[in-house]
Amino acid sequence: MKLLLREIQDRYTQENFRRIEKELDGLTGSDTTVINNLLSNITSVESAAKLIIERTAAESIVTWDLIRLETSSSVSKATIDSYTNSKVIGIALNDGIIGEKIRILLFGVAEDVGFTFAINEPLFLQSDSSVGLTAPAASGEFITEVGQSLGSGSIFINVSNPIEIL
Repeated sequence: MKLLLREIQDRYTQENFRRIEKELDGLTGSDTTVINNLLSNITSVESAAKLIIERTAAESIVTWDLIRLETSSSVSKATIDSYTNSKVIGIALNDGIIGEKIRILLFGVAEDVGFTFAINEPLFLQSDSSVGLTAPAASGEFITEVGQSLGSGSIFINVSNPIEIL
């Protein structure tokens, strides 16, 4: 990670990798193993611009669903009903049914004409596993900020940890 950080020239990307490194320092146990396996797939600055992994779907998933780890090798849709279910790792880049491979953008820019959010707006996990502008507001739900809009057609995925609404 430190070697990769030295190769990156863009200040914005450098700062994001420093934040990722800080988050990784706080992980323990199986979380650390999963993240270390993900980071070992980064081989160049180009591949670091978009951090993408592939995992097996544990349920039907559609493109642009926000995703959580079910196990170290399988993923499900993220939801706002519990801390575990709202712990988003990224956004699905393809459709898939149970047992099929899903490509997941963990960090970076996603582009689609369907993204019509105003520029610089924060984006949140919605109750239907989608990306939206409205943070959950009911007691017992969890707010997970997943990134920000870069203007019409483009979003930046940079997931934060969930926060419970009391």
